[in-house]
Amino acid sequence: MANNFRTGRMGAEIQRILSNCLAREIKDTTLKENMISITAVDVTRDGSYATVYFTAIPLGVQDEKNIDELDAQIIDAFQRSKGFLKKAIAREMKLRHIPELSFKKDISLENGRHIDELINSL
Repeated sequence: MANNFRTGRMGAEIQRILSNCLAREIKDTTLKENMISITAVDVTRDGSYATVYFTAIPLGVQDEKNIDELDAQIIDAFQRSKGFLKKAIAREMKLRHIPELSFKKDISLENGRHIDELINSL
């Protein structure tokens, strides 16, 4: 039980740090030009891995294929910026080991929208 509480606090703190980095410090144009929000961070029990979930609001993109392309570009940009983001986490959190970051698109909003459409169609 104590591990779950600790990993929850650690995930919330990493989410705050990464959100601040996206808003103020990051220089990658793909990440700066799109409205990206860090929605959640899941940390493993031992704290060695963290999965960062994000949503991106595509500005001026209408086609679903282009949205999928944009999501892939955003994940690539996060991968390129991983070292900078880990340094930001290390600077703000006093941890012996900084978790390895992986990035995934958060699809919970899309799932919720789809369920709303299904309910409204009844």
